[in-house]
Amino acid sequence: MNNLKEIRELFGVTQEDVARLLNVSRVTISKAENDADYRLSNAQLEKLSLFFYIGPEFFYDNELSDPAKQRIMESSSKLKERSKSHNNSHHEAINQLLDVPNMRAMLDYMLHAKVLLAKSEDLTTDQLEDIVKVNKKLGVRLEVLLQAKLSTKDTESLTQSLHEFAKKYEEE
Repeated sequence: MNNLKEIRELFGVTQEDVARLLNVSRVTISKAENDADYRLSNAQLEKLSLFFYIGPEFFYDNELSDPAKQRIMESSSKLKERSKSHNNSHHEAINQLLDVPNMRAMLDYMLHAKVLLAKSEDLTTDQLEDIVKVNKKLGVRLEVLLQAKLSTKDTESLTQSLHEFAKKYEEE
């Protein structure tokens, strides 16, 4: 299942807009939308999740329900209204968010989590349940990103070892 094109069209942006956000070519976005064997990376899906105001699971894993479609279209409309009164585009705002240094992002994440913990007495049971669900979901997404990074490291390490072995073999 691939909902990327439908989500992009519902939001009202072009392949070129998405390509600029991800810093890839328009051809890459076309391939991501049309090639069943090609998937964007988890990090790219997280960026798109920020851009489209929808969870990354909707791009490839979950059916795009009517409420999800409605949320995408409403987000797009609100964004267009907001863009009229602000100088920067949504694309620029997302890029500014992503330009935050890694350590700052980690500290902000921990700070906001601690604020929620400190406010827990003021929250309803439903609000706490929602926070727990979101936190679990984010934890799973972070674990997937970590595992992808670790497997890439293993592959890079193996490739480097093979190159070193080949170099030694050639010298002998």
